[in-house]
Amino acid sequence: MKIAQHIILAGVAALAAGCSNEPTIDTLSPDGTPTPLVVSATLNDAPQSRAHDKTFEAGDQLLTYIRHVVDKGSGNYKSIAADQAPRLVTLKVNSKFTMTPEDADTEWTSYLTIDGGLYWDDFNDSSDPKTDLRTANHYLQSFYGYCYNGGTPSTALTEATGVLSWTLPQNFDESAMKSNDLLWSPTQPVISYKHDAGTRGTLTVPYTHAMSKFTIVVTGGEGFAAGDLDATTATLQNMLKEATFTAPNGGYAPTADTWATVGMYLAGKSGLTNTYTALAIPGRVLTTGETLVVIDKADGNKYEIKLTDAILTAWRAQLDGGKKTLPGVNYQLTVTINKQKIEVIAKITDWTDVLATGDAEIKFDSDITDSGIVGDTFTEGDEIDIFHNPALASLTRTTTSTLTGGTWVNDPQIYWKNGSTAYYFRALTEYDRASGKYVTVSGSNAIAEAHDLLWGTTAAHLTYSEGAAINPRTGDVPLEFSHVMSKITVKLATPAGDAGVVLDGALITINGLHTDGTVDITDGSITPGSTIGDITEFASATHPVSGKTSLDNYVVVPQTLGNEIILKIRLANNTTYSITLNTCCVEGTSTPITAWEQGKHYIYTIGVAKEGIKLIALVKKWKEVLGSGDATLDWD
Repeated sequence: MKIAQHIILAGVAALAAGCSNEPTIDTLSPDGTPTPLVVSATLNDAPQSRAHDKTFEAGDQLLTYIRHVVDKGSGNYKSIAADQAPRLVTLKVNSKFTMTPEDADTEWTSYLTIDGGLYWDDFNDSSDPKTDLRTANHYLQSFYGYCYNGGTPSTALTEATGVLSWTLPQNFDESAMKSNDLLWSPTQPVISYKHDAGTRGTLTVPYTHAMSKFTIVVTGGEGFAAGDLDATTATLQNMLKEATFTAPNGGYAPTADTWATVGMYLAGKSGLTNTYTALAIPGRVLTTGETLVVIDKADGNKYEIKLTDAILTAWRAQLDGGKKTLPGVNYQLTVTINKQKIEVIAKITDWTDVLATGDAEIKFDSDITDSGIVGDTFTEGDEIDIFHNPALASLTRTTTSTLTGGTWVNDPQIYWKNGSTAYYFRALTEYDRASGKYVTVSGSNAIAEAHDLLWGTTAAHLTYSEGAAINPRTGDVPLEFSHVMSKITVKLATPAGDAGVVLDGALITINGLHTDGTVDITDGSITPGSTIGDITEFASATHPVSGKTSLDNYVVVPQTLGNEIILKIRLANNTTYSITLNTCCVEGTSTPITAWEQGKHYIYTIGVAKEGIKLIALVKKWKEVLGSGDATLDWD
């Protein structure tokens, strides 16, 4: 048998000396000599015995419950206790030993002894055919086996059923890893009596791990240096405390109680790679999105390792029903953690929603390093103005960051003043439609129609609320961007048939709008300016100049919609239609839309007919608001 598949732990023949059953005229053995029962204990499908370095300690005990059975047909065996009762046999480890692949069965015999010796006669000394082991259909069988590895069941073993309970500790060290690795063996095939030593069968008891195991390999990536992970800890989340185990059928039933956290054992360390292990009660349900492990004290940072579909897919073949952990399985996960960069989560609300992704999610403590910026919404050459100051009311532009070669470069470089002065951080960048780039606003807080301005502030994280002052730290400052302008779209539709009009060459105008204003750097709020102007765009799918189908995605200053703000449509035949925008209601309600708010995209769909205008107002993408109303035809 291949060692990789079946590691033989011991092949033990009981010594004839010290036998408690003296030969009698009714002995099982025809020559008057008691027949030794040979027991072989093995550890199956396990890369490590005891989940730790393949080592057994002196005093360890392997238990096997041996019984005399009769075959009732179809493999249905019934225990016979009328003559000799079943016996819980103890295999004792005499001295510490470590298995190696080169070990042979006989080389381990000296390490194990059967407590009190063991003979066929111990289970039957009768000549009655109903109970005689020498007659047909009578056998010996290992009903179950356990190995406590120095631990103690939380509910004692019930020998007749093979049921016990086991509780795991909340924190693991080397000793706890050894003493809590419960091994078990299910009911084994029967063997028949043979007195001849050359043909005598062996009762083989294969042990496997009753617990699950988690192994987390943590490697310090970008930003970590030698020694940074020396104090790092790993804790499993919401692990089961206890379960009842039934070895004969391999059954287990976890209790409802859980440990909030379970401290893992640092089993290995090499450079910037730490290996953590812990045993776990099987039956733990694993769910996408939940936190499995928290890595803490990683140079002052804390990371949450969340279960992903990819992780669960890799483990699925070794999960009960694709969800629950199984006994004897070592669930391994390799994680690379990096120092947190500034996150530019450019929440151009629902226009674009970009989130930072990685192997771990950092939960900030009270420390940070440079002010680089990362964000998937930005492209090479984009610029962002950074404002920072210890006083919120005195924020000034201090640097411009430009995305260069995939890295944001500050010009000039900014630094922490000292180890105790906290700073407020804010940022502005403006989208230039001509170049398709985000460009610097050179510190100006002025805004203008058709210019999409993003305002950034520090994101909420761990001990900080959104926009709070950030203490000097070894990590980066996280920024989160949002739109401070509004956006509108006007679409035209006309019915088929005689009521329809020709939309080719139509012109859309919105009169009386505030077209400028200012943004408050501290909170991103907008104050409209005094300049009043119009928006004029073609709305024809075939117009030779615009080629547009509507006034589309036009950025405007957030403002109140007064009675002076009129939407007009002029057809190519000079017929005009108009509506006061603040009479348009949210679709399905009588609530008028009386203002354009920051970060919202308002889409007006106007039905133009010969007899009038049907209006549907829609606010979507950023935050959707549906509306409807009627417009009147302007007669010359």
